[in-house]
Amino acid sequence: MTPQEAFDDAWPWLASALSAYGPTHDKVHVIEALESGKAQFWYHPEAAVITEIKVWPTGFREVVGWLAGGSLAGILTLIPQIETWARSIGCERAIINGRYGWKRRLPPGYVVHGSTFAKDLAHGAE
Repeated sequence: MTPQEAFDDAWPWLASALSAYGPTHDKVHVIEALESGKAQFWYHPEAAVITEIKVWPTGFREVVGWLAGGSLAGILTLIPQIETWARSIGCERAIINGRYGWKRRLPPGYVVHGSTFAKDLAHGAE
């Protein structure tokens, strides 16, 4: 399977995850990030993950998993591959953005690192 075929296969999972979170990206935006090298695509026949590398002003590097879809088992299979690759390019931390309930299923070593609170200003209460 070519990378494009894998992405097309995974897109329904990723689109579903995006729609659950909010309309932050369309397919074209994800493709642009991948083609520009800003994001990385990780594929499993049952799941996919999109990551990006964040480099802080101090030079501290982390890999951030910001979009994932498909089966949880497939996603969990990808995490060690992502961690190994991230270490190889000098990342010192892995961040996974997701629901709080993911903590119960993540591999050992992942801890809650801060919290994010959001309010829907377009449809929420005053």
